[in-house]
Amino acid sequence: MQSEKEIQTDIVKYLKLRGYFVIRNYLGPVHYHGSKVRPNPNAGMPDLSIIKNGITSYIEVKKEKGKVSDKQKEWHMKAYKAGVVVHIFRSLVECMVVFN
Repeated sequence: MQSEKEIQTDIVKYLKLRGYFVIRNYLGPVHYHGSKVRPNPNAGMPDLSIIKNGITSYIEVKKEKGKVSDKQKEWHMKAYKAGVVVHIFRSLVECMVVFN
């Protein structure tokens, strides 16, 4: 079974080949001299932002049995209400079906 990072890497490579501008969103804690200073204010934001032909979408990558956190659900709902699509993919194949 692939890790989330491996799935994400495969998805990024595929989307770039399809002409998407792909941004990996780093959302971990903010560190200062080796200590966590504060949580990221964008907690819950999906792993990837993708843009093509002026349209932005977001992708949350989860491994096979990974769960979407409450913060992620909250962010996804806000995006949905704003008219932005958030996809949740557990494999490259799922991504390929949507972005073929």
